[in-house]
Amino acid sequence: MELLDKGSSERRIRVSYADTHKAVVRACSEVVRDNYLPNVLIGISTGGLLVLRIAKACLEQDFNVKLPAYVMGISYYDDENKKLPEPVITQKLDSGLERKINGLNVLMFDEVNDSGRTLETASRYILGLGAKELRILVAYVKDAPKTGNLPESVKLYYGEKIPNVWIEYPWESKEFF
Repeated sequence: MELLDKGSSERRIRVSYADTHKAVVRACSEVVRDNYLPNVLIGISTGGLLVLRIAKACLEQDFNVKLPAYVMGISYYDDENKKLPEPVITQKLDSGLERKINGLNVLMFDEVNDSGRTLETASRYILGLGAKELRILVAYVKDAPKTGNLPESVKLYYGEKIPNVWIEYPWESKEFF
């Protein structure tokens, strides 16, 4: 992980695939320590997909089970990369899966808990489908006040707390780092 200073107003952190992998494995160890065995895994597209894949491998090995994985989409930015007033669900689970969520333990994934608004939106959607229990795993949590509120019943796991600066991810760049 590398803290970049591109002028006083543009501090950034650059994380590598290895940094992210290690953070997800750390967070998964907490899930295993809690003995939380989800029935289904849900990644929030797009940032949560890599986190989902790494966590799926960890949890399947630790619990010696196969876990089904699905994707939902939420966007907090428009096509010009400007922040929207509220996160928008751009891809719901298919209707058959929506009906099956009722009564299940769900573990949901994203790359970062920044403002908390995306995770709040996703949580309300999944809990609204009748999930028995919902927990969330992120690679990183920013050290900043949260404007989004997770329901009290939702536990958040994270691999690493980072400063409240823009994050550069390798999967968002043609450059390899």
